[in-house]
Amino acid sequence: MAAENGHLDPETLAVLKVVFDEARRSLPPHRQTQEIQSELAARILRLAVQCQLDSAELRVRALVEAASPTLGIRK
Repeated sequence: MAAENGHLDPETLAVLKVVFDEARRSLPPHRQTQEIQSELAARILRLAVQCQLDSAELRVRALVEAASPTLGIRK
């Protein structure tokens, strides 16, 4: 994944969109709310920028986080 100074190139953004779509579709229907989708997208972006994961690792981490029972619950 290409991220320099927190900026992602168009190719990386296209990969992240696929990762997001796959993670979103893996959620049960009652957890596919706009709030949860927004939080999921933010987590994927954070992981991509901070961790410099390849797409396979990012997909796995995003799906694991998507399975979290606390996703979408405000503290």
